[in-house]
Amino acid sequence: MKYTGNYNLKKPEGTDVVNVEDFNDNADIIDQQLKVLDSNKVDKVSGKGLSTNDYTTAEKDKLSGI
Repeated sequence: MKYTGNYNLKKPEGTDVVNVEDFNDNADIIDQQLKVLDSNKVDKVSGKGLSTNDYTTAEKDKLSGI
């Protein structure tokens, strides 16, 4: 079996017996990482959160192209 480089997800090869538990393990890892990303929503340019409530009216207009 091979594993992905970043999150060590299981990648069954053509000759491996596919195990449902491997897919469930992968799903748990992905779910956990998505939650981390969701809780860390920060615009790397402005340093502010991605919620529009974090921006002034002028910043919102700039973001929307006005």
